[in-house]
Amino acid sequence: MPEQPITKHKLELARELLDDIELSKLSPEQILLKVMRLARLCDDTDVRTWLNYELLGYPNTEVGRKFMDLMKRWTDKEKNLGYWIPFAAVDGTIAAIKIQIQQLQIPDVHLSLSSANPHEFVTGFGGRGEELFRPASAVLFRLTDLTNKVTTLSGIRSRVLARVHSFVCTTYYELAFSGAAESIFQRHQIAIDILLRENAPEVLEKIPSISDRLAEGDSEAISQAMNSCRRMIKALADAVYPASDAPVIVDGTEYQVGSENYLNRIKLHIKKFCASESRRERLRRSLTDIHDKASAGTHDDITPGEAQAIFLSTYLLLGEVLDVSKDNERVVPAEIPNG
Repeated sequence: MPEQPITKHKLELARELLDDIELSKLSPEQILLKVMRLARLCDDTDVRTWLNYELLGYPNTEVGRKFMDLMKRWTDKEKNLGYWIPFAAVDGTIAAIKIQIQQLQIPDVHLSLSSANPHEFVTGFGGRGEELFRPASAVLFRLTDLTNKVTTLSGIRSRVLARVHSFVCTTYYELAFSGAAESIFQRHQIAIDILLRENAPEVLEKIPSISDRLAEGDSEAISQAMNSCRRMIKALADAVYPASDAPVIVDGTEYQVGSENYLNRIKLHIKKFCASESRRERLRRSLTDIHDKASAGTHDDITPGEAQAIFLSTYLLLGEVLDVSKDNERVVPAEIPNG
């Protein structure tokens, strides 16, 4: 199955599970089975292992004991006593104990005093006091024991469902954000490609060869790719600000704008069209920085990951340089040819 449909399927499954859990649409055991499918699609080994224990029971292994700790299933860890049973058994035991609690009744203890004198102080019941209260005490003891078990088991149940909900919620938002980020980048890429195709087609023509060289990954191919990145910058300069042998003066500063002075030419283009001073400064700094890194990459050994980052930065920067051209031309001092 292609990657995009798989991602979409995982996102839809996570969204369904959030509704199933928060709106109690499915039984807890059905939720565990469905979450196991999501964990398998996400290749989350830890969650799959834990869910398998919740479905089949906990083994007395190092990993099993680790998850026993996590779910607080111990009753006496030193004696190796705890609830090793599956989640469904925990749920069933809670229901069974609640029925027992409802059926328990504390016996009535009826005392009749033989004395007719209301002022007479009666003490003791002929040695039968302890015997009379023993049934009630036994029921109270049993009731306390059952209540404690329900509290412990309910805590385990709540922790399991909370962990399941946390996994599903985290997975959903990670997938949703990833899809949104991918969509934003795709839209931005399309916009840049249109700008390059309409204004600097020679830049676009260099991208396939750069991609192929970066895919090879060896130092010679990376060096060639970095050299092509510099050629991309020069191609953009030729498109937006053609070279001239005569230098120009802008704001009292002389600029060389010959064929090899392509950074100056792009900076002058930015100065002419970008209305925001902070954006102009950022673009100029980024242009110099990226060009320096690409130049260094033609001589020094750089990693394939760094080379890819330099290429993407070059691509995005050139797109933004063209983007400022869409703004109205701002008023700047005229460029005066020098000589």
